[in-house]
Amino acid sequence: MLLGPDLVRETTEKISVFRDRILAVQSWQKIYANRRRRPLDFEVGNFVMLKVSPMKGVKHFKKKRKLAPRYIGSFRIIGRVGAVSYPWNYQIC
Repeated sequence: MLLGPDLVRETTEKISVFRDRILAVQSWQKIYANRRRRPLDFEVGNFVMLKVSPMKGVKHFKKKRKLAPRYIGSFRIIGRVGAVSYPWNYQIC
């Protein structure tokens, strides 16, 4: 049975091992995500589709679950506001 300083020392050692493992896993996840990430850059006049992610059980666009659309649009980009913001205009094509 551990008492006093031995218990504290053993607990801090376990915490440091857990912390190191968590940092290693976070590093692997970041590397994995960055490999598959690609920069998106749009020009004025391009057509884009907007992704729809409805909440579970909420009816969006008159359909539920499997038949609900995942993307809506096509929207024409009419300008650039910032680094990642684009105003758009709805247009069916």
